Amino acid sequence: MKSDKIKKPGLVYNLWWHFAVFSFVIILILWLLQIIFFNGYYESMKIREAEKLGNELTLSYNSTNVSDIPSHGIFRHGMIVRNINPDGSGNVPDRMINEPRMRGHLEKRNLDIYIDKLNKSGKNHIVEIMTDDFRETNKNIVYLSKITDEKGKLHSYILIQTPLTPTDATVRVLKSQLIIVSLIIVLISILISFFLARNLSRPIIKIKDASLKMSSGDFKVRFEEGGYREIDELAGALNYTAAELSKNEALRRDLIANVSHDLRTPLTIIKSYGEMIIDISGENRAKREEHVNVIINEADRLSLLVNDILDLSKIESGTLELEMKEFNISEAVMKVCEQFNGAASFEGYDFNISIEDNLTVTGNDARITQVIYNLVNNAVNYTGEDKKIFIRLYDNKSTVRFEVTDTGSGISEEDKKRVWERYYRASKNNKRETSGSGIGLAIVKNILSLHKADFGVESEKGSGSTFWFELIKA
Repeated sequence: MKSDKIKKPGLVYNLWWHFAVFSFVIILILWLLQIIFFNGYYESMKIREAEKLGNELTLSYNSTNVSDIPSHGIFRHGMIVRNINPDGSGNVPDRMINEPRMRGHLEKRNLDIYIDKLNKSGKNHIVEIMTDDFRETNKNIVYLSKITDEKGKLHSYILIQTPLTPTDATVRVLKSQLIIVSLIIVLISILISFFLARNLSRPIIKIKDASLKMSSGDFKVRFEEGGYREIDELAGALNYTAAELSKNEALRRDLIANVSHDLRTPLTIIKSYGEMIIDISGENRAKREEHVNVIINEADRLSLLVNDILDLSKIESGTLELEMKEFNISEAVMKVCEQFNGAASFEGYDFNISIEDNLTVTGNDARITQVIYNLVNNAVNYTGEDKKIFIRLYDNKSTVRFEVTDTGSGISEEDKKRVWERYYRASKNNKRETSGSGIGLAIVKNILSLHKADFGVESEKGSGSTFWFELIKA
């Protein structure tokens, strides 16, 4: 027993899920930056501020007379800045200790520790976070740098202290705000994802439903556009596909009908004349030869049909390789015209031929000869009651132009667009008096396209038709 195939989640669900993940990532980043990494970021920022100010003051003092450096403390950018003598003296005067911002100044024993660290580090300055011995929440940033005189001798130290304000209260405020912000983001994401998914999925679902109809053989279905460029382009492409499939379906029906007719007629004739040979003309030599010739002609007609179908199949599948070379197209046209001498002599066709001598072109001579034969044969099939056919080959500056004109009923503008299709007939009333496969013009189109040649048909209703092509001169 086959298990049911698990259905994949739909577009609406996928869009909603991706929006949910996106919202979760945004909220996670906010919580990481504002809560978890807040203290570390705050401390690193204060350290950079102290280090920047200390480096500026150190460079400034080193570029002046170091004897003029004051020994008392000052405030710069909310930081305590002091000049300390090499022996560690030069603490802040009593009047400044009374300032709230100056309480918690660096004690002498701690200062000695930092001076020792600076000397052992081999650096010009150090910057660290100092924790109060009595309260761990009381933290200060300590920056210590050497000041040297012109001879490179230590003159004093630059000491910078700045308190680190406890951030617990700030974090609590941020947490309460982030909870509200997170809820708002989740709510907005759900609403946006719902409406966006619905608007995106609606035209796609319609296209899917229409595609199912088209897959069942309904090629008249129309795909609706959906307000987005990509969906509109998809709908346009599918509408074009449906139209082409509809044409191909009609062509397929015509192909089956015409091929069936073209096969059935000669087969019926062959069978009938074979029976006549057995029943009637078996001992009559003249009758027998006549009937055998009919069988041979119908067999040739079947062979022509099969060969044309094979040729067209090779051309359209891209398996036909053409060897291009220079050849005399004047001679090719003359040979084709000679093949229709029988039609002129026995069936009364009037060929008016105008061929310029020794015109050479580049192409495949066998296939171009086939093109010429098909065009002349088409004119024979569809010319008027006067049975006149005009054939011209002439030098047209950089190209050689071939034309064949009949005096038939002509082709309408609508039919001219489809006359190159297989088994398409501009008029169902036109008769085909000579042998033909019904796909001659389709073969002409494909061969000339492979040669990159210009070709076409000029016709008006009731005024006959002129089929032409041009090849570049060799």
